[in-house]
Amino acid sequence: MGKFFETDLKEVQDVKVDRLGRMVARIPPRVVFIPLDLARNTPAEAPVSHGFAEGKPTLFVMEGLTRYLPEDAVPRIFADIGRSAPGSMVVFTYILREVVEGRSDIPGAKSLRARLLLLSSL
Repeated sequence: MGKFFETDLKEVQDVKVDRLGRMVARIPPRVVFIPLDLARNTPAEAPVSHGFAEGKPTLFVMEGLTRYLPEDAVPRIFADIGRSAPGSMVVFTYILREVVEGRSDIPGAKSLRARLLLLSSL
């Protein structure tokens, strides 16, 4: 069975590890937490030292991430993922700039923007 690498800011990971530790008896050794600021670093800058196998196909999941990153970080991360082993894939969510800026008439855009503003104020 493969490993699961979770990268995030250290302070965010501390909260995740604490919550996960309350839900399971022990965190499996195949789950590896790597503190990494993706606004400044790319995924390839950390995992090798934590057991990441560069030559194996990898699934990268960027759920709810891109909206927190500076605009220049996103293409850098995708370029890094593009250098992964053949067969690697990426799954990601994104929000249209027009929705974030309140310029979209897509159904549900206004309520989504309101939720984003509420979450960003927490």
